[in-house]
Amino acid sequence: MISYHRDTITVLRAQLVDDGYGNETPDWASPTRTDVGGCRLQPIPAEDYVLDREAVTTRWRLFAPHGIDLRATDRVEHAGAVYDVDGDPQRWPSPTGRLRHVEALLRRTEG
Repeated sequence: MISYHRDTITVLRAQLVDDGYGNETPDWASPTRTDVGGCRLQPIPAEDYVLDREAVTTRWRLFAPHGIDLRATDRVEHAGAVYDVDGDPQRWPSPTGRLRHVEALLRRTEG
């Protein structure tokens, strides 16, 4: 990755537990944690402005190394904040056909 990819993130993955009805449900009480260096986060500007809103949504675009194991069901921690992965991560090939990097949208809503 280019040298300005200096952020380190932590990928959080919930353990799947039985919900008592034979279904597996994510348990975020003690997720697995995997640190990933060589990343870059860029803010995504707000698309709408609402006065007197009760919730605030913050969005980021994550650029990560091609070897990252990141799923739509994961969360990402960076600089003390935890974000949901918003949709499937996109794997971008290089012109030579090799996988160059992975992009994902991150979202956090407060309030």
